[in-house]
Amino acid sequence: MLAACTGGGGAPIAAPTPTPLPATFNTSGSTNTTPFTFVIHFDGSVNITGWEPTGGQISAVAPLGFTNKLYSDILANLPVSNIPTSSSVLQPGSSPGSCAKPASFATTVLLTYDGLTSGDISCPASPAATQLYLDYAALENQVELILLANHIRAVGDNARR
Repeated sequence: MLAACTGGGGAPIAAPTPTPLPATFNTSGSTNTTPFTFVIHFDGSVNITGWEPTGGQISAVAPLGFTNKLYSDILANLPVSNIPTSSSVLQPGSSPGSCAKPASFATTVLLTYDGLTSGDISCPASPAATQLYLDYAALENQVELILLANHIRAVGDNARR
């Protein structure tokens, strides 16, 4: 039998809250776009691979308030593999779903968390999937702004040399 841990005053000591795992957004790419991956950590750090125009790996930091909101939405909808989404790609002989996209020009966005992967959250079939897609779109916009600001700063630094 295990005894409860207590502090000096006999009060139980709470177990530390584990830090949430990294969340990964995979965007498939299409005929006109390359696939890329965003890995966001709870501390706001973001690693991006495959991002145009570099195609390499980029690091950025998302605003803390944004990270808290994103993780709140993810953790409220675990496991992510159960988040309702619609079929997104038209299959030959099938009727269009609520989120029909042509196979060659459409992209898909999948969320992976704790080893489980959602369906295409860009084809939401629930408020949870809609909110997670909006979170993803906001993350993409934040990263674009950060990268643009860094580029402008670098151009300005080079001009001053």
